[in-house]
Amino acid sequence: MTTPSEEFLIRRILVFVSEHFIFVCLGLLLMPMHAGAQAPSSIRSAVRGLASQEPEARRQAFYALIAPFKNSGKAEIDVAELLAAYPDDAEQIRIALISALETESAYSESLERQGQPLSEGLLNYCEDLGRAVGSLRDQRALKALLAAQGTGAGIEPEFVADLCPDAVDAIIDRARQPERFFQGEPLHIPGRAVVALGYCLKEVASMQSRPEAISQIRSVLLAGLDSPDTGYRQASVRALFPLRSDPEVRAKLERLAGSDPFLGPVQPRETQPRAWIREDAAAILRPPAGDKSWYVTKSAEAQGCQVQEGSSPTVGGLYLGPFPKQEDATRSMCNHVDPGTHNPALCFRVQPTTACSR
Repeated sequence: MTTPSEEFLIRRILVFVSEHFIFVCLGLLLMPMHAGAQAPSSIRSAVRGLASQEPEARRQAFYALIAPFKNSGKAEIDVAELLAAYPDDAEQIRIALISALETESAYSESLERQGQPLSEGLLNYCEDLGRAVGSLRDQRALKALLAAQGTGAGIEPEFVADLCPDAVDAIIDRARQPERFFQGEPLHIPGRAVVALGYCLKEVASMQSRPEAISQIRSVLLAGLDSPDTGYRQASVRALFPLRSDPEVRAKLERLAGSDPFLGPVQPRETQPRAWIREDAAAILRPPAGDKSWYVTKSAEAQGCQVQEGSSPTVGGLYLGPFPKQEDATRSMCNHVDPGTHNPALCFRVQPTTACSR
């Protein structure tokens, strides 16, 4: 038998437990819908919008998709947070983003044929979309990323190179395509592919297992040194920096350093035109005593990256390089910082910690 006071106490305890049980259940139900995040239905609506026939509707759908996460100023970080928040929708979102970039590239090319440029708003959208897709490091995005180089949106060549060595054949095909022109001016699309090939050579950690891919790139770049297109020829010169110790490469670069006919326009505060290709070739050919190459190294345990001079890693193993300048290596390292996707192929942290905040 219990006394009335004991029964009252038991009832109070049961009420307290049941109320808190309800709050715990509600908290678990609402947990995925954190403050400012889209509900899954909103995500599906935005994903459908990316397939719209209207370019402005596609633009709005993209920004609606990342709006709750748009705090960093970088689309790749916003998309990484979106994918992490809704893993069940992640695959559908990835496919929709890649498809959208293909659509925008085709739309840009159709305007190009009509002699019309992309509006500033669509150009900015294509750049954000390109960075978002590039940050996925998804082989399915290769076609879209290569096509997007023709939009003028400034797609980073490293996003393409990060798909090497598997992407080498497709990039070479792009480099061999005829040049396209807009309002009489070249778009330098084959040259952009050559730049990407140069970055592939700097993917030292992934490329070292595929010497045949390096050989393919070498052949294309050596042929590029004889191109009548000055932009393509200059891109080939710069891309060969990682192979500068190769005797045939050095011989061809020596020829260009002494006799390349290209003279750039006279720059402000200068009185003579500069032989840019000769200068680039000569810079690569500097003797070993003055040759300061820079690498990004990465520790396998902590996934930490840092920039160092020379090819003998003091910490971890060689990850990216070589680069002719320290700032080039730092910029590349910062482009390979994981945006939140927990991709073990990227850098989870950098040293010094302020390297990428400058």
